Amino acid sequence: YPVTVFEKLPVVGGMMAVGIPAYRLPRDIIETEVKTIEALGVTIKTGVCFGEDITLDSLRADGFEAVFMATGLHLSRGLNVEGEDFPGVVEGVEFLRNAALGRDVALGSRVIVIGGGNVAIDVALSAKRLGAKEVSLVCLEKREEMPAWDYEIEEALEEGVSIINSLGPRKFLRKDGQFSGVEFKQCTAVFDEKGAFNPNDDETNLTVLDGDTVIVAIGQAADLSFAQKDGIVITPRGGLEADPVTLATPIPGLFAGGDVFYGPKSVV
Repeated sequence: YPVTVFEKLPVVGGMMAVGIPAYRLPRDIIETEVKTIEALGVTIKTGVCFGEDITLDSLRADGFEAVFMATGLHLSRGLNVEGEDFPGVVEGVEFLRNAALGRDVALGSRVIVIGGGNVAIDVALSAKRLGAKEVSLVCLEKREEMPAWDYEIEEALEEGVSIINSLGPRKFLRKDGQFSGVEFKQCTAVFDEKGAFNPNDDETNLTVLDGDTVIVAIGQAADLSFAQKDGIVITPRGGLEADPVTLATPIPGLFAGGDVFYGPKSVV
C-alpha cells in the first residue's frame, strides 16, 4: 500500500523529536530511522494540520482509502490550582517542544518542576542545560513511589537537581504580577488502601518554595480539537476510541493507535 504521513509539526518524529530531549534520544538516530522509512517509499509531509489543512473528506477526495490517526499526547495536564495562569507558569510538554525546536525559552535562574515521572525528569535536566542555576523537582510521591525510573532519578541527582518528595501544590504565588513561588501542602498518602491514586493532604503543614519559573509536568493529554468536526469518537478518558485488536474506529476506514489510543508509553 502506498503511504503518506501528514505531520503537524515542522519536523518529523513526533514526540521522539519534540518531547524527548536530544541528550536522551540523539537526533541522528531519529534521522536514520526516518530515512529507512522514506527509502521504503513512504511520503512524509510536515506542517500539515488535520482538521485545518486536511480533513477526512478531503483525504477521501484525494483518493486515500484508509486513515490511521496517531496524533499522540502533545498537551500537558493541568493542576487546577490557584494562580496556574500566572506569567512564569509553564506547561511541561510545551517547554520540551519549544526547547527541541530551538524556540526562545525564557527561564529564570531558579526553576521549580512539579511532577515525579520521566517527563518531569526530562524537564528538570533540560532546564539545567538551558542555564537554570537551581532546579528543584517537587512531587507528591515518596522517593520509592516516584513513577520515574530509578536510573533517571539518579541521573537527575548527579546533575544537581534537588528532589523534594511528599509535597503537593496548593497555590502559585506572585509578586509584581510575576510568578514568585509555590505554596505546597504536605502529602500524607498518594494511594488509597486499594492502591488507586487518591492523594491525602495535610492543609495545616505548608511549605513555600521561591522561584522564578515553575514548569508543570504531571502528565500528558491529547489535543483532540480536530475530532468533533469529523464525528471522531473520543473515549471518556480523553483518547480516541478504537477496537483493541484491529485498531478500527467506529468510522469505516479510520483507524487509531499510539499514545492517543493506549495512553502514554515508552518509545522502545
